[in-house]
Amino acid sequence: MLSLWAGDSLIDILGKMTSEGLSSPVSIKKERLASAAFLVLSFSCLSSVLSYLKMYITTSTFGATGPYDAFLVALTLPDVICNVVVSALGVVFIPLFSECANKEGTEKAWDFLNSLLNWTFLITFSLSFLLVLLSPWIVKIIAPGLDEGSQRLSAQLMVIMVPIIMTMALARLMMGFLQIHHNFNIPALGGVVNLLVIISCIYFLSKKWGIYSLAVGMALGALGWLLLHLPYALKEIRKYSLNLTLPPATKKFALSMVPIILGGSIAQLGIVVERALASHLPEGSISYLGYANSLVLLPSGVFMGVIGTVIFPTLSQQATRGDWQELRRSFSAGVRMGNLVLVPSAIFLLFFGNLIIQILFERGQFLPSMTEGTARALAFYSIGLLVWAPFSMAQYSFFALQRYWPAVRVVICCTSIGILLRFLLVKPLVYMGLALATSLTLILYTIVMIWCLRDVLTSFLKVLFSSVAAAYGAAFMGSYLNHTQSFIQLSAILLTGMALYTLFIYFLEVQEFYSLLELVRKFIRNRTAVET
Repeated sequence: MLSLWAGDSLIDILGKMTSEGLSSPVSIKKERLASAAFLVLSFSCLSSVLSYLKMYITTSTFGATGPYDAFLVALTLPDVICNVVVSALGVVFIPLFSECANKEGTEKAWDFLNSLLNWTFLITFSLSFLLVLLSPWIVKIIAPGLDEGSQRLSAQLMVIMVPIIMTMALARLMMGFLQIHHNFNIPALGGVVNLLVIISCIYFLSKKWGIYSLAVGMALGALGWLLLHLPYALKEIRKYSLNLTLPPATKKFALSMVPIILGGSIAQLGIVVERALASHLPEGSISYLGYANSLVLLPSGVFMGVIGTVIFPTLSQQATRGDWQELRRSFSAGVRMGNLVLVPSAIFLLFFGNLIIQILFERGQFLPSMTEGTARALAFYSIGLLVWAPFSMAQYSFFALQRYWPAVRVVICCTSIGILLRFLLVKPLVYMGLALATSLTLILYTIVMIWCLRDVLTSFLKVLFSSVAAAYGAAFMGSYLNHTQSFIQLSAILLTGMALYTLFIYFLEVQEFYSLLELVRKFIRNRTAVET
């Protein structure tokens, strides 16, 4: 059992990084690390703003219509493969590269990296070519409820987006390599570049190309992500050769990927089942789920993305050294810091989802009926956001410890129950039942790993109480502004809620709030020192 100590903040944890081996080539001071974390957070916040802009232009251009349903179906398999394989590349590569550099030396580490890059290109290129050939049949399997014209359109869109698998796989390895060398800013900036490309394609090409502009933007955005990392990665890589040898580290990497791909594929099976069931529901159901899921992923992508980017290399180093006490503290700090933002985000999306969607998206092709449908799905998805921080940190910890097969057993159990829930809930609740089943499955995953959370439960309850109390206070304020413009009402609700939430967590002495303030102060001090 992990006996977590709640005394260290996230910046304290990250400040204890070792300077041994390739995994930590230079000694990093807390002040420098705080600046890096703040910059990563800034890039992630910018990505969230751009994600909203992307959703705004997507909803106003395409709405919740048949072509957008076809696009989401086309994106399903490339997205599933990226979530399973591409994500696994990073979480397996970072601890293995650190282990190889520390135990076998730098030359072996470079051989491992060269071999891995070449094999990744060869395998993902072959897989992409195969998926292009099989796209019509794949669409029929994923969405049997779509009509023939929508299936044909979906297959064409899938052909355009399949190369994302190859470009994102190579980019993910380069991201991991830069993170090992404590370059967190470029990986965080990659999301900004990706979103800018997608938004530009929709804005400039949608009138002529329609829904194809979104698919082209997705493909070019992934390519931009890769090209951004390429010069920085090549600068750090000491030697590169076109060889397909299989050093011991590469063989271990392949064996480690087996349980992760297996577990990830089983977990993503829930998404495929969700799309298949939704294809039999009225037009727009897939779009409602897609838009609502994107809104839920905004806060989780900002904060847990930052925490994961910065803390995972640290967890891997601590696991490699067998420093279990520091690993427990890192886990605890990540969960508590994530709860600080994600719990109030979940509560506010649950309370004010309809108003938020109305203000942000209800224009152009996005009609009031679509606002209501998306808000209903959002309410059920928001429930799962409450446990996203412990869920994410438990995943990072399992990967850092390289305990892949126990994770597979958990995935098989929870995903099987999740698929059963989708079949049980889709009939009485239609698409809302699918969203609720997703949240319940996420909660089940977290409950299975609840033994990791016993010592962070007190902090979670403080944040939950503050979030609910602030939401009720904001709702009370909003009730007095029913006759004002929606934008003014939403702004008053958000400002009131943020003020009340800040007061509650301050007086309840939630440590993560003070840690966040300290991070900002350190960043300001460092910038002031540089300028003087």
